[in-house]
Amino acid sequence: MLQLAKSLIGAQVLIAETSVGTIRDIIFDANEWQIRYILVRTGGWLNRKSVFIFPSQIIKIDWPQQAIQLSITQHQFNNNPTLNSHFFDYYHWPYFWTGAGIWGVAATSDIFKEGTPPEDPSEFKSDNKLELKKAPPLLKSIIGTLDYHTQASDSDLGYIEDFSFDDQIWAIRYVVVDARTLWPNRSLIFSPEWIESIDWDQLNIRFRFASELIRGSPSFNFRTVITPEYEKSLSSYYQRAGQRRSDLIYKKVI
Repeated sequence: MLQLAKSLIGAQVLIAETSVGTIRDIIFDANEWQIRYILVRTGGWLNRKSVFIFPSQIIKIDWPQQAIQLSITQHQFNNNPTLNSHFFDYYHWPYFWTGAGIWGVAATSDIFKEGTPPEDPSEFKSDNKLELKKAPPLLKSIIGTLDYHTQASDSDLGYIEDFSFDDQIWAIRYVVVDARTLWPNRSLIFSPEWIESIDWDQLNIRFRFASELIRGSPSFNFRTVITPEYEKSLSSYYQRAGQRRSDLIYKKVI
């Protein structure tokens, strides 16, 4: 099911029904548009720290209660490695940036559930010798990407206000844009496949459709559930409009 990323921020993180912290951010691979890590804030005022968890460590999400349940123990959670390749070595997982596809060597996310971390971190030894098959991930923060400026192919559009992701495979399916520049109080969603370019330094994302084409796209609001029917109508709209008026897709300001 598709969910909004911001609805996960602030969620309680539970281990055996006991809260161990709250979600503070979501880290995604901007090359694959795949959520890779979740940042959890744990501890009190004097001993507060950040811990990264992997999506496959989540066994249940209670969306109404805004809480997630983890499969690991409290000890394993407290000793999770830092955000680098050792995270995968620790859990005996293949690196997701090796091989082809979203999960790399692991054809599906199920392989990650087979890893067994040592209860004692001193027992950890790196033995992951897989050859690097593609570039390391371009990791970005969901929180850090909110409010990025967005553009149609021929004009300013608005700002990123959220991301919609599939909570089964943790893939980002849509970028949610506040189109205040052109239409006040209107939100739009775009597939990452419709992005023409991204300037990470200038905090700017440009979509390949012209504003006139975007104006007629199916409406979206945060009370709307993104159903398969809605996705089909959205995709069909851009395909039909592109066939009728190809100039509307790549129209540029001269």
